Amino acid sequence: MIQTGNTPPSVYTNYFEFVRAQGAEALAEAFRIRYQVYCEERGFLPPGKYPDHLERDPYDETSIHLLSRHRFNHRAAGTMRLIMPSPRGFPVQQHCVFDPSHLYCGEPGHPALERYIEVSRLAVAKTFRQRADDTVYGGPPRAGGAALPQEAGPEVVAGLYKLLYHETKRRGLTHWLVAMERSLQLLLKRIGYQFVPIGPVADYYGPVTPFILKIEDMERYFYQRRRAILNYWVEGLEPEYAPAFLLTPKTPVGTAPMAVAGGTPGQR
Repeated sequence: MIQTGNTPPSVYTNYFEFVRAQGAEALAEAFRIRYQVYCEERGFLPPGKYPDHLERDPYDETSIHLLSRHRFNHRAAGTMRLIMPSPRGFPVQQHCVFDPSHLYCGEPGHPALERYIEVSRLAVAKTFRQRADDTVYGGPPRAGGAALPQEAGPEVVAGLYKLLYHETKRRGLTHWLVAMERSLQLLLKRIGYQFVPIGPVADYYGPVTPFILKIEDMERYFYQRRRAILNYWVEGLEPEYAPAFLLTPKTPVGTAPMAVAGGTPGQR
């Protein structure tokens, strides 16, 4: 697993903390949630393959793992991983085919993929989606969770995506690849994520479609249409990594990014 510093950056809401999972204990928490969701609950992977109840694969060695914990009882609530570019490539390349305009996405080691990552293994622990309207991805912020805009989506997923954004910006990465089932794609589309399909539906632990997202396009969309979400995302991000259009020409390095003026007009 990729280790990047002794004190991982954190993202907070009123109820949850979101951190890089570093060390054996934190990684085991992430792998345990994956086992519970992908093996026991949804049946995507055979439980018998993981006698220790920790779901892992070879791509974990070239991944940055994100973990959500409840701030009061410290129980693990959700996880996600960023698979970094490597000679091994990305798992989506093993399971999906790509449209002619994106054939390079299926070629491990292609130079264009040096600043791409694959986002995968998003999972929310069942313990934290017990409310009547919760889905497999959880639900909106709990009462008093004002640190998270309602329009940002399910509470744990939104925090994981915010930390994903921070980790992406800090590394100079430009694109996300992801293979998504339709329910997740529709959820993220409603929020405003600018994922573009780049291939047909494939059987990758169930029917999924490969998508690509350009970070700059997403930032500009949120700037124009979902400003509260962009404000939430850049909060806590070092100013040198914030979108250039959020900084005035006189903003010195080391100060917080300026908040975006205005409200929010509507809304694997």
